[in-house]
Amino acid sequence: MGTELESSCRELLAMIPGCAERSAELGRAAEYFGLSQAEIERAARLLPEHFELGYEGVRSLLAEYVHEALDAFAEPSGIYCELSVPAPPVQAMALGLAAGERVRFGTRALALQVLLRGLLLSRKPLSFDGCSKRRCGLNLMRRRLVLEPPVKAPDCVLQYGLLCDECTKTCEGLGDGTKVLSMTVQKGAARAGRERFRSLSAGFEHFAREAAGMLDMPAPDAGQIREAARMSAEQLGALTRLTELNARPGRRPLRGTSLALAQTTQLMCFSRPERVTEALRTLCRELEAASESEPGRTRLYCFYPPLTLPELDLGFWSNGVDLLGSAAFLYSAGSLGTGLGGLSASWLGAMTLAGPTSGLCGAIARAAERSGCAAYLSGGFSFDRWMGSATPLQRRILEHDYGLKTLDLDYDFWCENQSSAWAAERVDSLCVQLHR
Repeated sequence: MGTELESSCRELLAMIPGCAERSAELGRAAEYFGLSQAEIERAARLLPEHFELGYEGVRSLLAEYVHEALDAFAEPSGIYCELSVPAPPVQAMALGLAAGERVRFGTRALALQVLLRGLLLSRKPLSFDGCSKRRCGLNLMRRRLVLEPPVKAPDCVLQYGLLCDECTKTCEGLGDGTKVLSMTVQKGAARAGRERFRSLSAGFEHFAREAAGMLDMPAPDAGQIREAARMSAEQLGALTRLTELNARPGRRPLRGTSLALAQTTQLMCFSRPERVTEALRTLCRELEAASESEPGRTRLYCFYPPLTLPELDLGFWSNGVDLLGSAAFLYSAGSLGTGLGGLSASWLGAMTLAGPTSGLCGAIARAAERSGCAAYLSGGFSFDRWMGSATPLQRRILEHDYGLKTLDLDYDFWCENQSSAWAAERVDSLCVQLHR
């Protein structure tokens, strides 16, 4: 790696607190993904346009994502276990507490996508071998960590097939160097009655114990499970408060990418979760003092603001449209379980996205009304056989049953299959439709 590339990496990371010393690792990441010095310099110029660096909370969150992503390019220490997305937060935290310093759990595939797409603005697909088959870039990134590791392949991969049928097939049979454990859950199982809930709870409990045995570590005890539940509840509480503050009509909301950065923490397994919670609380305090919103701006509720394509959010914002959301992170009351398995099943049961389409549409309509949104924006996951296939039905229900206008922006959230330039051009026409 040349000194000029490392210098450009240092200039970019200097805008993110506590990250400048990791310029060598960012340089290795740039070489790994085939990025030039000019591309790093462009990313540095555009970072303040794409993320609201004036917020301390946003800067702190960016730092945690960067640290998680660049750990893949650091010298390995101990055993590393990669988790698929989403994974039950309490289960991930409890396993981490039980492992101590011996085993580290993480979601580097997602952190690397945030870094590669959201910060470094690379639009080059990870794979060209899919032909006409549309593949999830998040699964492709996890597969790449195993087949083409930046430094060392994960020692173990835990795959939870909760929202994606491709997830549990991604790392199976890829070689003997990485142990793989998979769990597939029927969609809606957590809301299908008491017997099914007990069965799902037992499945999560068994999976955690099997994972601990595979990693030659003790299973989480009752105290560690309680501590994990506390940590998870504190993070979710801060995020719930942040979302409420951001949705207040008449107040200036966060830009879509900044909001998505905060909400995506629910999908991550961070090595320093307490710092993430504190960053969310800091952002809450900053939002409490938010100024009045500019007159004439329109709000658009989203399935998921385009964190990995920040130029789309910038296009909406420049046209007087604020992206709010996200429908992907709406929760509702469900069964309350106990123990590691029961808490994991309760989390899945509360996830509105994992329930019936009619329930999700009702939650979207209520959230859009509370936040003063004029319409609902879908898209980003049309390639996905689970999350994307129901989009036409959702739009019909929202318009027919709730009178909520819907717009659709067909693009690939993970930048694997479609031109982001085409989607950026489409943003202008959608804004014209919205203002009619």
